[in-house]
Amino acid sequence: MFQIPDHPTRALLIEDIPQYQRILTRVLAGANIQLDTSHLLADGIAKASEFTYDVVLLDLGLPDSQGLSTYTTFHHHIPSLPVIILSVTEDQQLASQAVQNGAQDYLVKGSYLLNDAMGKDILCRAIAYAIERNKIQRDLFNAHATLEERVVSRTAELRQANRSLAN
Repeated sequence: MFQIPDHPTRALLIEDIPQYQRILTRVLAGANIQLDTSHLLADGIAKASEFTYDVVLLDLGLPDSQGLSTYTTFHHHIPSLPVIILSVTEDQQLASQAVQNGAQDYLVKGSYLLNDAMGKDILCRAIAYAIERNKIQRDLFNAHATLEERVVSRTAELRQANRSLAN
């Protein structure tokens, strides 16, 4: 079974159906994951803005938002936080679109959640991979920004050197 790292992982579950909240809380119990919950997208965005989370588990069907716009809205407000989409809809096109838009994963809420060991393994693996992929993306972005700064700086140095040689 895949294990979450030894340090506690803070996760925010944005899910409006109490039954799914209970199931996911039960499945992740004992996985060294602190799970906070929100019922509405707006509340989830507020919590994610106020507190530090490692990952978000986001349902696409909420009372205040539906479909892919749920993810898009969340990502617009909190772009640095990795998001795993949880949906009852098994739609490959929607899943692909969500991942192309930046979601780390798209999991269909299914019967595996009723098997605590299997559900825990699948969810913990998705959470750990989402956090790691997000870290790699951040590191790559930072490396790219550093390289850009060096190119700009070196270009300015070369221009100055060329001016000095011309005089």
